[in-house]
This record gives sequence, C-alpha cells and structure tokens, in this order.
Amino acid sequence: MALTVFFIAGCKVEDKTWIDKMLSEMETAWIEADKAGGGQDGRDKAVSLVATKYFRPGMPMAEAFELLNQLKSQEFSIYEYRHEGTRIWPNGELKPYADEARKKKFEREITQGTSRFTVRKDQYGRERLIISKGVAMTLTVDAKKAVVISVEANIWASSI
Repeated sequence: MALTVFFIAGCKVEDKTWIDKMLSEMETAWIEADKAGGGQDGRDKAVSLVATKYFRPGMPMAEAFELLNQLKSQEFSIYEYRHEGTRIWPNGELKPYADEARKKKFEREITQGTSRFTVRKDQYGRERLIISKGVAMTLTVDAKKAVVISVEANIWASSI
C-alpha cells in the first residue's frame, strides 16, 4: 500500500536545486527500502542515509546554517530545540517549554550546548488531487564544537 501511494504521488522531482535532488534521492531510497521489505525502520534508515550526504556529521555549523537558510527560503519550517527552550529558527525568540512534561523530556534528550533542529515541509513536489508528500529531518548540532553531530530524516505520502 505505501509503495502504491508513492507511485501515484509521483516519485520524480525535477532536479532544479540541491533541495530537489535531495528529495528525489530520498524518494528513491524510500522506494528501494520498501521493495527490500525493510519496513518503516528500513525506509527511515535509507532516507536518513541520503540526508547525511547533504548534512554530514562533522559538517561545520556555518555550512549547515547556509543550507538551512536555503530550505527556509523554500518554505520549510525550521524549529530549534535546546536544553533550555525552543524557538522558530533563525530569528524567533527562545521560549521556555510550554509544560513541565515537555521541559523534562527535552532536558533529558538535549544536553547543554547541543541544539536539535527540526526541518519539515508537509507538501513538496508536484501536488496530486488526493495525495501529498511530506519530509522531515532532525539535525543535532554541538554548539561548542560548532559541528553537525547527526541527522535523521523521513518522508511520507498521505492521501485523503
């Protein structure tokens, strides 16, 4: 079923920019992992592997921020999560977490001096009548060392 939704949604993105190329490569990796029977974990792992080509571990933060700015200009939403709070990236005000449970969760998951960036676009590529495609990536950066530590990504197709 999942593979059918991606084929109907169209898996070829015209490679106009590095972003289009990345999305196209993610879709191809997702389809290949699905064919191999890897399940959701296998598909996410394959898509994350593609994302690491563009946001590689060890990449300087300045270089990653340049790419994030390009994603932002293409209407990707980007949120930064830190040990002490969250903000809309790049210029949003850092605000404390809304409730105690969320605060404790992020304080456990994100150490001091580390930021987690969530990059998301709920619709990309050619829109179809009843199908939309989305993408999300999570980048973890070490602010002290000023480098990307890790990246995870997933894509999905949903229908009405």
